[in-house]
Amino acid sequence: MGDDTRYRKPAEGAYRMHLDWAKARGYRSGENPARWKGHLNQLLPALAKKHRVTHHKAMPFSEVAAFVSRLRESPTISARCLEFTIVTAARTNEAIQAKPEEFDLTNAIWTIPASRMKAKKAHRVPLSARAVEVVRELLTLEKEFVFPGTRRGEPISNMAMLSLLDRMDVNVTVHGSALPSGIGRQSARRLLTKFAKWPSLTRSRTRRKPPTGGAISSKSVPA
Repeated sequence: MGDDTRYRKPAEGAYRMHLDWAKARGYRSGENPARWKGHLNQLLPALAKKHRVTHHKAMPFSEVAAFVSRLRESPTISARCLEFTIVTAARTNEAIQAKPEEFDLTNAIWTIPASRMKAKKAHRVPLSARAVEVVRELLTLEKEFVFPGTRRGEPISNMAMLSLLDRMDVNVTVHGSALPSGIGRQSARRLLTKFAKWPSLTRSRTRRKPPTGGAISSKSVPA
């Protein structure tokens, strides 16, 4: 198990259970070598002393609105993808691999298929007005992925948003910008859905002129 103690406790429990089962059915005899008290506790360090959780570098919640405003000044696909990730509290892979057919913009729902979910269950994400606006803007590209990469038929790179944060001199991870300090993923999604019309997190109704070169394009706009 090495030095990674995250899986030690459940692994010990599984070994202990299987060995007890084997002894009860006569497949083995003697004491359980996977027992903690009087055996493994003499050989291994206590979990409380060994395991420390390392959190992603996160952005203070009070700074998110100003950061999103900065993002909107960039016409790049990586900026739109990062903004979408923030306003939906999505995981990086959920966002970059999003496909047009997953979105019901009329009802403002994003259905992530089970094959792309960590828990392997389909997940419905209510979308804020801004999230719908971002997706609708990118759908005009008519690509296989909502956030297309520079290579044909592939989504934006999973490093594109991290590179954008680096260029913006923002010392947080993508996870840390989408989930500000002290806010869990589900809590963030509930807050973003409930307060989707906060003035600080929505775009002005006054439409800006498109950047030089016309509308956003996966060919002309850097990732």
